Formats: sequence, structure tokens, C-alpha cells
Amino acid sequence: MSRLTRHEYNPLMQSYRTAMRCGKCGLCRYIDNNEIRNLRFSLICPSGAKFKYEEYWGSGKSEILRGLVTQLGAVTTEIEINERLVHALYTCTACAGCQVICESIGKEPLKTIISIREKIFLEGEILEPHKKMLGNIRETGNPWGRAAEARAGWLKDVEGAKDLAKDKAEVLFYVGCAPYKPELRESAAAAARILGKTGADFGTLGAREKCCGIAMMRIGDARGFEKIAAENLEAFGKSGAEKIVTSCACCFQVLRDEYEEIAGGDLDFEVLHVTEYLSGLLDDGKLKLKKPPADLFGSKKPRVTYHDPCSLGRYTRVYEPPRNVLNAVDGMEFVEMYRNRANSWCCGAGGGGETAAAYPDYAAWVAGERIEEAKAVGAGAVVTACPFCEDALAAAAGKHTRVIDVARLVDALV
Repeated sequence: MSRLTRHEYNPLMQSYRTAMRCGKCGLCRYIDNNEIRNLRFSLICPSGAKFKYEEYWGSGKSEILRGLVTQLGAVTTEIEINERLVHALYTCTACAGCQVICESIGKEPLKTIISIREKIFLEGEILEPHKKMLGNIRETGNPWGRAAEARAGWLKDVEGAKDLAKDKAEVLFYVGCAPYKPELRESAAAAARILGKTGADFGTLGAREKCCGIAMMRIGDARGFEKIAAENLEAFGKSGAEKIVTSCACCFQVLRDEYEEIAGGDLDFEVLHVTEYLSGLLDDGKLKLKKPPADLFGSKKPRVTYHDPCSLGRYTRVYEPPRNVLNAVDGMEFVEMYRNRANSWCCGAGGGGETAAAYPDYAAWVAGERIEEAKAVGAGAVVTACPFCEDALAAAAGKHTRVIDVARLVDALV
């Protein structure tokens, strides 16, 4: 999924073959049939489940591409990019649910979706909230348009955090854009505190750090993504760090998978999500977790479930490390939701919040569906491993279901 080869003139041509091979079997609508335990929670595609028309399912996206491009000795246009087409393309959260179902039979619906978005971007038909996000990233290095200093100001109180503009460290903690929003900041702060508490030799790029570029890539600004990725790779190289750790699932997926293509080969550093780092410490006996206090979940023995972020789960196949962390916590009952691991349901935010920025009511509905699933398995709390997932799910949960990022959980138990 990370190697999206691009045609110099028409991005649609990169996916023409895979779109033509879609037989419209409809399997992309559901989780793996062998894993269905509850029909209420058997769909995997949020936009198709919500809007129900063919163009909203993965198979419909292939039909759209076939309509936009017909190769008969020349390129001709059969349909136009219009408001309804844009709605169908951008209510897709790029969760890769259809991809994991179809890739086993050699098809790549996610590649088709991103290709059409690149075409929409080149035609100048992207949505106003997305235009604002892209402008902010270009001008300030983050989607929110905040001052660069906000990325690192809170780090001054984190034990052991170095400024890699002045010092060297083994680990570069890639903060990501979450701290620019106060409601997302605590997850990144907790991850940084854990690195300090566990004695990691780490530091950050401070105000010099830029967005990983996931929103640019998901919206369709391929060239903008390549530019910011190249700038980040240069900064990473100058830092001299051997490992990059991040608490954001979106950042992790992009840095680990997409940057290889920009670098033109293997990266000079290892990329770890904070759950992988924590799981490794637990395996080595270097981390012990206390029992959660009763006020953390409002129960002496809480029933907790885990939400797989799409970028951490389906995209990068990191399923067990966060579960290893949760299973290491005494006094907590862990239960899986009906849709989990590769069959997980999206939180609704989209890559870097791009879906939520354009369609907040729809994004809230997607998150609400996930909370209903957590309630259906009797969970009173949802743990996740991405600040965007935490934010989206917490907004939908209300007062009766606690939502917490795994880094915040561990920080409270170390």
C-alpha cells in the first residue's frame, strides 16, 4: 500500500489496471466472513455503511476511475469531477478496510482511491477545509496553522528530553502535529514522559519538526507530500538518531512505510510506535506496571477493550504490541470488540484528521458506531494508540464510556 507509483501526467493511470480488474463482488463491504460474530457489526467500510450507494463502497471507486479514464488508444473522459463525486471520494476515511479484503486476490482499491484524489487535487476541486489544511502545512509545518514553537514548548518539563539542535541522542521522539491542539497534546506528552521515566536517551527536533505529511498524501497533494517528506528526512539525518519513536499511529505509518519511497531505499533509522517500544521493555523485564487506580476507569476491575487505529493496524500490521501492554496491566479485564485487528472499524477522523475537517458530522457518526460496538461487548473503557482516534472516540463516547490513549494509561501506571 505504500508504493503508489505515479504517472507523470495523469495519476489515474497508476491505478487503471487494478480498477479494471474489480469484479464488483461486494466482499470489500464486509469484514472477513470467517470473523463475523455479530451482523450488526459486520461492515468494514464507513462511507458505504453510512451513505449506502455504490459509489461510496470500494468497488464503486473503481467504477468512478473507469469512468474518468478509458484507454482506447487515447484518454477520454466519460464522467466529470463534480460535487457528488468529491463527496464520495472524501467521505472515504482511507481506512484501508477494503484493501485488506481485496489484496488477498491481487486488487488494490486503496490505490485507486488515492489516485482519484490526486486527480481531484490537480483539477483544483478539493474541499475548502482541505485547502486550508494544505496551506497551513506549507506555511507553518502543521495542519492547524499554529506557531512552530507550540510543538515543543511543553517539552521543557519532560525529564531527560534533549534538544537535538544542540545535542545528540539515540532516540528521536517525533512529536507529530497532535500537540498543536490542546485536546490532543496529553497523549504525546505522556509518551515523552514515559521515555524519560524509562531512561531512554532521547530528544526532539523542537520547533524545527514539521508535519509528517499524511494529510497532504491522503488529500491528494502528492508533490507537496514528497517535498515535506524530503525535508523531514534531511532533518532526521542531521539529528544522528538511530531510532525514531512516535505516539501517533498516522506519523508512524508514514515515517516507516511511505518515507522509504522518498528516500529511494532503506531508511538509516528504525521507526517504532510507542507501543512497540513499551512492549519491548516489558519483554525485557525493564518495565513494571502498577494496578490502575479505581478513579482511572471508575471501577476496581474495569472491563476494557482496544481500538486498532487504521494506520497502526491494517496499514502496518502492528496488532500485538498494544495488546501485550494491556495484558500486562493487573486488575483489568480485557475484551476484544467484534471487529478487531485487520477487521477493525475506523474512528472516523481520517489520515491526520482530514475526514473530520471536511465532514465533522459524518466523522462523529463513524466514531459513534465504534463506541456502540464497545458497549455491545460490555466494555466500559476503550484504549487506543493514536491521538486522533482518542479525540474522535472520546467526543462520541460521552460520560459513560472512558476513552484513553495507551501512552496516557502507561504513564499513569509507571
